[in-house]
Amino acid sequence: MKPNHQLRILWGSEVDTGTQRCRLSTELIQDLGGRLASPACISISENHMIFCTLWPRQDNYNCYIDLSDLVSIQSNDHNDIKRGKKCITLTDIDIINNVGAIKIVHVDVIVKDYRKVKKWKRSNSESKFKAVHALRKLILCPGCQVNIKQTAMERLFGLSWIKVNSIECFGTGHLKYGRCVSDTCLIIDRVLSTERFEQKLGNISFTKCLGGLSREFELLREMVELSRLYIKGYAGFRLMSGALLQGPSGCGKTSLVYCVARETNSFLQVVNGVEVFGSRLGETEENLKTAFEKAEVISEEGPCILFLDELDTLCPAKGHGTVEQRTASLLVNLVDKIITSSHVTVIGATNQSGVLDAAIRRPQRLEKEILIGVPNLQQRKDILRVLTTDTSLDKDVDLLFLAESTPGYVGADLESLVQQAHYMAVTEWLNQSSNTVENEAVVQVTVKHFKTALHNIIPSTQRSSDMLVDYKPIKWQEIGGLEEVKIRLKQTVEWPLKHQEAFSRLGLPHPRGILLYGPPGCGKTTLVRAIATSCHVTFLAINGGQLYSPYVGDSERMLMQAFQQARAGAPSVLFIDEIDSVIGSRSHDGSRKSVQERVLSTLLNEMDGIGIKTDDIVRSGDKVHEGQQHTELQQALASTVDNSSVLVVAATNRSDMLDDAILRPGRIDHIIYVPPPDKEARASILRVHTSKIHLDDATLDQLAERTHGCTGADLENLCREAALYALSEDGIGTNRVTCHHFCHILETFKRSLSDDQIAQYSLMRSNLQLKSS
Repeated sequence: MKPNHQLRILWGSEVDTGTQRCRLSTELIQDLGGRLASPACISISENHMIFCTLWPRQDNYNCYIDLSDLVSIQSNDHNDIKRGKKCITLTDIDIINNVGAIKIVHVDVIVKDYRKVKKWKRSNSESKFKAVHALRKLILCPGCQVNIKQTAMERLFGLSWIKVNSIECFGTGHLKYGRCVSDTCLIIDRVLSTERFEQKLGNISFTKCLGGLSREFELLREMVELSRLYIKGYAGFRLMSGALLQGPSGCGKTSLVYCVARETNSFLQVVNGVEVFGSRLGETEENLKTAFEKAEVISEEGPCILFLDELDTLCPAKGHGTVEQRTASLLVNLVDKIITSSHVTVIGATNQSGVLDAAIRRPQRLEKEILIGVPNLQQRKDILRVLTTDTSLDKDVDLLFLAESTPGYVGADLESLVQQAHYMAVTEWLNQSSNTVENEAVVQVTVKHFKTALHNIIPSTQRSSDMLVDYKPIKWQEIGGLEEVKIRLKQTVEWPLKHQEAFSRLGLPHPRGILLYGPPGCGKTTLVRAIATSCHVTFLAINGGQLYSPYVGDSERMLMQAFQQARAGAPSVLFIDEIDSVIGSRSHDGSRKSVQERVLSTLLNEMDGIGIKTDDIVRSGDKVHEGQQHTELQQALASTVDNSSVLVVAATNRSDMLDDAILRPGRIDHIIYVPPPDKEARASILRVHTSKIHLDDATLDQLAERTHGCTGADLENLCREAALYALSEDGIGTNRVTCHHFCHILETFKRSLSDDQIAQYSLMRSNLQLKSS
């Protein structure tokens, strides 16, 4: 039995460079049962084994082993092939007893310079001589790789690797290991370039690295595989070999291309706009030609994907500088040439498709445009499930709740969310006195960590927006009174989101807009906050101060940008406060053309979905329920211009100032009056604001009777003033607020609404109901 002796690995001894020697002490060689130059197999990790011959160390130390990884077996599928353990034991070393002389060996030759692959293929006899000379006297087995880099063979013959596919030894027995001799017959199966052989696209599979992009993945995979099989067309039609990926930053365009390249075993040539541009004249065009030439040459060895990342910097629309125009013209010509003459699939990616030159998007170039939009609810859940595969989650963590709480988040945002939550969990665990970094205990991520991380991450689609509101969440039960209004809002907003199957079954459309009107201070803005809290949607807010600008057309542009950001973060609520000051009415002065009229026209077009640019496309958000099949029409409509997931909520206390065009169904579907609180509502509001004081019901009824004409804001102010008076009268240490304090404040308290104002709002309500009917 081999002793369990620890050996520290030393790599790359200069003395043994280019040899198959492994050096350890003479005593350890004897313990292994070997002798001088005994062949051995050393297991460094599960997917990394080295084949060598045992030689003694000059210093004869028992704690070190010098390894030369000239011949090894290691997986090229790993993103970063680590050399495994820092230490091994004698149990990781196996002596190879049966080694025969190789009669025939089939190999793949990997050439250092991809431009010399054709030369190696043509000179077959010379290639065999060079390869046999590089393999002479080496111990080989099927699947092993001979690393000739940084050796004399690399400088003499231009080789970097030789991969052994199969061996056949002299004699009758089938031996697993063999040694190359002078009589060995070498057969070259393939000649590959070093770039293709050494390319590592990550130890990831499609199902592990991406979520919610199965349709886009299948489209690209089919395109790559068909272009590999048929180069000039098939059955009378031309195959597409160019695609354009468009979508916001962080949605997974680059990751998708890497996954397709891995699944189809394609060489991936990445052309980044920033890396192509050079400082001297003509350097940009030279770099671009070199990249295309490399992809075309390597495509002769197998399938190849040419990925044009940040395409908007390489091929901008007309009107830019001379260098950009020359680069765009050259790029179009190179794409035409490479698509028609090689097995290269050209894929471009951009997050600003509107600034691309139209020539690159026409048929026979990047003709297949694939949208990767902001993920919907189900896609966010799939992405979170993938990202938390290797994370220990607490049993209370609900991925569906996290998906509902992250509207507008793209894949990169969700990845950052999981990382921050895990970082908080690890930091909290390390701060405990009994835990240290050396402990290998599993750290669990809880709901608290995710909720804290949610407040620290702004979605990428809203990161540059000054309309995203970080409001304090409020629940329906925290709003006193207004029971009928809350029921109508729940039916209008919550039901379409939570019971989509029932609405689809009955053909009920989602509401487009809601108007809340009533006296100031009655809770319109608070109700809107409750809507956003209960539905877990993106909440955007705009007002007249943000919209109006001294520059012509700037107000309309900001309103269009608000709708664009709302569609990107769908489902979302776009709150327009004091809408009467934003748009007004055209009936007051029909001859006057004002900014309000232009803003009104833009708002009407945006709510109707008319005038939206074709590049401003979002996911439709249509859900496919369990048991329901995807049809081709549903897949075709999966990405379309859609406003159904954007709810416009407007608030005003002057509904008579609004234009009739915006009040019609299809724009403002529900007009809801938020009345001043009656006696029961005032008691309910006081109960909410005095929850920490614990007043009895008799006192609340008495205060509700005496606060006629008070709005919800007045009642909140009343409770605050009564508490301050209690502190001043009874001392800073008091914890009681009684009816006496409220009555004292009421003697000088000013109410917001008079009887005439209440009657005026009642008349306004009647006129609005008559107008809407």
